[in-house]
Amino acid sequence: MFRQHRARYGDAYLMIAPFVLLIILFVLIPFALSLVYSFKNMVLTNPDDIHWVGFKNYAKLFTDPSIRRTLGNTGFYVVVTVLFEMLLGLAAALLLRRNFRIRFLVLAVMILPWALPPVVGGVTWRWIFHPQYGIANVLFERWGWISEYQLWTVNKWVALLLVCLIVVWRNLPYASLILLSFLQQIPNDLYESASIDGAGKWQQFRRITLPLLAPGITIAISMATMTSMNLFDEPYIMNQFSLDTMTITMKNYTVAFRDLKFGYGMAISILVTVITLLVNYSYIKSMYKEEAS
Repeated sequence: MFRQHRARYGDAYLMIAPFVLLIILFVLIPFALSLVYSFKNMVLTNPDDIHWVGFKNYAKLFTDPSIRRTLGNTGFYVVVTVLFEMLLGLAAALLLRRNFRIRFLVLAVMILPWALPPVVGGVTWRWIFHPQYGIANVLFERWGWISEYQLWTVNKWVALLLVCLIVVWRNLPYASLILLSFLQQIPNDLYESASIDGAGKWQQFRRITLPLLAPGITIAISMATMTSMNLFDEPYIMNQFSLDTMTITMKNYTVAFRDLKFGYGMAISILVTVITLLVNYSYIKSMYKEEAS
């Protein structure tokens, strides 16, 4: 029995073995070590006082006001960026599905923001909204939208929305390409049959496009959520480590690598990991429920 099983699946196990080994080395082992360290008092400025503290680091998460604030900022980024990435990404995918003369040129130009490093895009947008030399102030004053040059990052909500704008600009091409790949798999015969039966464009979109596009939407939402949960470059470039725009990932960095409180930093890492897993699990579960129904 064992020999038959090995003869049948041995090559498959051999092929996936390197991938499994990489997962163990670079995902499971680091996660296990982080989990263990999160139960310790590890402050590298005092290496002689490393000891077990149990759930003390996790209890501190619920009493630390900066954690609540950065989680709130992160939640704001997730909601706003995912919403606009999906809406604009779907609109772009529907447009690019059509055959027109400069379609490939539009695709090439659209993918540029995603191809650029986040730091390059962030610095570009920072100069656009520079309080003295930025083109945004020049244009908005010329159009009569503002009466004088603005310090855009002084207002918390304006600063948060600017970060959202940069993130949507960077990730929109990726979401569009995912949705476009699923749109191209929908047979045109379904739309022709629906049109013959008298279904309008909106009915075709609601009854054919959206249901068949659901797996692609779930993947795009999951990727957009993970990106927004781990934002660092754009908030830092626009407003450095200001609590007004700081994300939970940035807070994790400051605790672990600036304050050298590794135990507390690992507890924050575990918190972010658990939240991300729960959110993505809810997406996947909802997708399977829709397919089952």
